[in-house]
Amino acid sequence: MRTFAPIFTGCLLSLCACGSSAGDSIHIGGLFSTTGPNAQKGFAQLSAARLAVQQINEAGGVLGQRLVLVYRDDGEDLNKGRRAVDALLDHGVPAIVGATSSEITGLAAGVAQGKALLVSPSATQTSLATSDFTTIRLCDSDLVEGRLLGQLGRDKGRRAAMLHHGDAAPGSLASGFAESFPGDALHSLVADRTLEHGQESFRQELTQLLAARPDVVLLDVDPIDGAQVIRDFLTSHSASSVTWLFSHQLEDDGFITAVGAQAFGFSHLGVGPSLPTGRRYTLFAEAYKARFGAAPPIGSYAANAYDAVFLIAGAMVAAGGTEPTALRARLPQVSLGGRAFGPDEWPQLVQALRAGEDVNYEGASGSVDVNAEGGTSAPYDVWSVKDGAITIDQRAVRPRQ
Repeated sequence: MRTFAPIFTGCLLSLCACGSSAGDSIHIGGLFSTTGPNAQKGFAQLSAARLAVQQINEAGGVLGQRLVLVYRDDGEDLNKGRRAVDALLDHGVPAIVGATSSEITGLAAGVAQGKALLVSPSATQTSLATSDFTTIRLCDSDLVEGRLLGQLGRDKGRRAAMLHHGDAAPGSLASGFAESFPGDALHSLVADRTLEHGQESFRQELTQLLAARPDVVLLDVDPIDGAQVIRDFLTSHSASSVTWLFSHQLEDDGFITAVGAQAFGFSHLGVGPSLPTGRRYTLFAEAYKARFGAAPPIGSYAANAYDAVFLIAGAMVAAGGTEPTALRARLPQVSLGGRAFGPDEWPQLVQALRAGEDVNYEGASGSVDVNAEGGTSAPYDVWSVKDGAITIDQRAVRPRQ
């Protein structure tokens, strides 16, 4: 089977939860991968966005109106993603929460530019957050993550290899990783393989890569391909002493299930978004579990999607309207400096914005400081799989300078 199919309540699949007409409601878009390789992340982000909309409405709404989320599934497919973005723009939404993946977010940024503000909770591609795009990225970049993985790799050995989708272009995760293995007398990148999506087997690529005798191998692919790579490794190369390094894409319960919950006895480490702590995250996680019956999955960026809705709503209040470029201009004002407000203080935040105060939205995901270039900076957790579950080994780490 080449897809993961998380089970969620049927209410999540409705396109919008509106009981009011467009005349007394403000609609925003939701663009998530609720089918495809990252469906678990997409469903969690959709759930979190819907929770934020519910809480904002219960606390008074936006600009005197109810907020409504209009949702489309991009399937992590470019053609389906383009149709989904077009549908949201045809609906007239001034802002879109999403997409789940960098590839679809890049597509949506080009299509929606000037028509809707785009706020992705999890698109890590370094180049997406730029001052001339109406695009915001509420996570750190691939380049930073790659540098951290490279440092972890240097701690494990002198010879490294990479298996990844795409290429090692400047700013990519692979390029950040390669910086730690420059080819000097001590640390070298001995193999670099780009994998095609959806292959039935990766044994040939593994055999060629492991023939170079790496000490560590970076694996940066989606959960479906990642599971196939590790199954092939365990079938044909389990005697190898190599250490696997997993990117945030593989911090996914579906990846673990597809490999086999008890199959992770080999040497490995992963990196993913730091699990938030503190009162605001606790309130979010409790409300999420109460509504959807389970805690937000680790590594899903669900809290980031939740915060994206609050930031968009706050920008609307600050702008006094919903024009996309005005929303983009107001986001740093809502998230940087000033008096701190959490999502549980929505009425107070609205009052402060109306009074012209400088405010600082502090979210469930942490300090959501959107800079002028449309990016944020955040730490990572280092994880591994123990007893069939993701276990955090190191909390809130960043690459050494």
